[in-house]
Amino acid sequence: MLDSPDAHPVTGRIEFGKEGKPLFISGPHDNVQAILQQLMRTAGEGNFDYVAQLGPPAFDRLSDDFEEYEE
Repeated sequence: MLDSPDAHPVTGRIEFGKEGKPLFISGPHDNVQAILQQLMRTAGEGNFDYVAQLGPPAFDRLSDDFEEYEE
């Protein structure tokens, strides 16, 4: 998308995702549940991939651990 307009043949299609399927990678402010529900409605089960954070960012946990050992 950042190449010059004449760098690629014009097909009228924009390809995205991974291996032809939508790919969602969650960010820190995303409503993961809402986005996954939308993907289920629009793409269908098994027709998309995603990567979502399961808990607080690792850096926050590490920062807390370091504070315990500082003296």
